[in-house]
Amino acid sequence: AKCFSALVNNSVNSSQKEDDLCLQCGLCCDGTLFAMVALTDQDKTASLNQAGFTLRRLADGSLVMPQPCQQLDNLKCQSYEQRPCRCRLFECLTLKAFRAGDLDRDEALKTIQIARHLVNELKMHISRHFSSLSSFPVANFGRELKAYSRRLPLNDRRRLQAHEKVAKKAYLKLREMLDAHFYSHESNRSNR
Repeated sequence: AKCFSALVNNSVNSSQKEDDLCLQCGLCCDGTLFAMVALTDQDKTASLNQAGFTLRRLADGSLVMPQPCQQLDNLKCQSYEQRPCRCRLFECLTLKAFRAGDLDRDEALKTIQIARHLVNELKMHISRHFSSLSSFPVANFGRELKAYSRRLPLNDRRRLQAHEKVAKKAYLKLREMLDAHFYSHESNRSNR
């Protein structure tokens, strides 16, 4: 019921300007904010599968949708009307501030632009120096980098130390930006 009422309220309250913000961003769908989306009892898995969403069952039996979302194409959801409940409910802090009148459209777009720049900068560094980690969601990069470093032989670890330091700094700068402007207080960083 909560998801359905959110869908109705969002479609009534949503404006073209809000939609434009989301279409410029995509951070909630591309693996930057979340590593996965937990499905709810209200989600119809057959419909999600039919719409092309990738679903995975975790060891605890819960069903999730890994990020980046396979339905995201050029910052637009290709199955928007069929998206999971948590996707319908999530609103980032930037969108909330815009709706409340605390940010104008240009300020909100500038915030999104800065965040996307930080993501691209981190991804570029990852692809250059840690290519085996480039398939992981950005939301998991800190944990994956630590595990990756532990698996390396000592000589390789020393060789990559400077790159690791730069990557960690870029990751922390991005996390700070996301915490301040995108994570809503109800959301969990790695799992929406």
